[in-house]
Amino acid sequence: MRKAGLYLFFLLLLCAGCAVIQAPGGGDPDRKPPYAKKYVPDSAALNFSAKKITITFSEYITVTDLRNQLIVSPPMDQAPEIQARGKDLIIKLDDTLRPNTTYTINFGNAIRDITEGNAADNFRYVFSTGPVIDSLHASGKVVNAFSNTGEKNVMVMLYDVAEDSAPFKRRPVYFTKTKDDGSFRLGNLHEGRYKVFALTDADNDYLYDGGEERIAFMDSLLVLNGNVDSLKLRLFREDKGKPGLKKTSYQLPGKILLEFGQPLKEPAVDALRPLPDSTSARLEVGVKKDTLIYWLHRYAGDSLYLRISDGGKAIDTAGIRIVKPEKRKGKGSEDTRKLSLSANVVRDGKLNLRQPLVLKTNTPLASWRFEKIELRKGKDKVAAKIELDKSTNRSFSIDAQLEEDSSYALFIPPNALTDFFGQKNDSLLLPFSVRRYTDYGSVNLSLKKFPEGKHYILQLLDEKAAVLKESAVEKETKLSFDLLLPGSYGLRLIEDANANGKWDSGDYLSKRQPEKVMYYSGALKVRAGWDMDVEWNLK
Repeated sequence: MRKAGLYLFFLLLLCAGCAVIQAPGGGDPDRKPPYAKKYVPDSAALNFSAKKITITFSEYITVTDLRNQLIVSPPMDQAPEIQARGKDLIIKLDDTLRPNTTYTINFGNAIRDITEGNAADNFRYVFSTGPVIDSLHASGKVVNAFSNTGEKNVMVMLYDVAEDSAPFKRRPVYFTKTKDDGSFRLGNLHEGRYKVFALTDADNDYLYDGGEERIAFMDSLLVLNGNVDSLKLRLFREDKGKPGLKKTSYQLPGKILLEFGQPLKEPAVDALRPLPDSTSARLEVGVKKDTLIYWLHRYAGDSLYLRISDGGKAIDTAGIRIVKPEKRKGKGSEDTRKLSLSANVVRDGKLNLRQPLVLKTNTPLASWRFEKIELRKGKDKVAAKIELDKSTNRSFSIDAQLEEDSSYALFIPPNALTDFFGQKNDSLLLPFSVRRYTDYGSVNLSLKKFPEGKHYILQLLDEKAAVLKESAVEKETKLSFDLLLPGSYGLRLIEDANANGKWDSGDYLSKRQPEKVMYYSGALKVRAGWDMDVEWNLK
């Protein structure tokens, strides 16, 4: 028994020695970011010539998303190699540095502890290859030229040359990226005169390549002999698209969509090879004339080649692969091309007061028997004038003396409409009612302190910034917007400098800024049965 007791005692000791020691549970999570404890060479080092930088942090770290977070200014031809090893951040410089230049290596939020992921916000390392650290700064904001909202991740760049070609040919001497709200700050700048340019750099080459990249620029050089704040840059895309074809798509059997870089003046589309006698074609021009729909019926070929002309002059060609209906699945199949109609009646069955009833078709009409269509109020037939929109043959309006707060029914019998493909409509019964005048509110606007000699376009916007109404204005005036349903509205004023009736983008080489856009501060809250008086001072 004694030996057995000793054996049990030593067994318990052995088990105790093998136990896993764990940190006590509970407690608040670590929310402290890592911080630098040691720099080699020191931060803000002068006459810098090292090829390796080691920064030791307070805890174990990792680096993430360097592609988006890392900013080295001035940019280096060869990006530094960066690694995290334990508590050390190691930066290897393989590039030849400029003499007498202050460099900043900004890590954004890339440096984090490995336990909780706490970020060392906007951590940066600064050094100078000369005897001083430059300390000037320039700050401001980049906004969308049309919406006036801040633009994030835009590169703001400074060039130490005055040539207009600089953004096309060379890298900037300083640059940074805007924050989420569009604000930016360029620090550790040297005194001098700089060209200021902003860019959404799609290919990360620090050069303006045109195309889809957007830009902003200052009209004159930035004179930096002290700190500069409140710079405002308006970002835009140059409107230099050629009228040529941008995109073609075969959407439905017999429907080909053509999209262009610029609006066309007098568009025309012809088949490069003669179409069979049994084939019919029809061209539909979009409202802005930058899209065309080529409708095609009874075409048996596998492909089609088109020539696009503008004003009688050929501007482009297009080859389209024709997908047979039996080979298409789901959306875009033969069934989805069936003639259908939609009306400008909202889901609650209401038609706006003083507005004709409009029906739209998904395909162009070839023939119609409008005399078969009936509009009734109860049992009584209501006289109506029905007109087809001959620009597209895809909508028709029913204009009648409709009374407010009254119910009606529109009846379209089967086979009254025949579309381009020979398809006929099914029977349609559309009940609807007309809103009451008291369902609406109005806005009475007074424009004050109007600049002399200026042309503007005033627009009333809905909650989604869609244009509901617009007017050209050239002086102090009063305008009324009536029959507005309850809701939130906005006002936009576009400075129409060239009086062409639309907003125009800018042009960098011509030193033309985009036309200015102003928004009325605050939303217009319209209530039913109420008139709202608004005064807008433009100065």
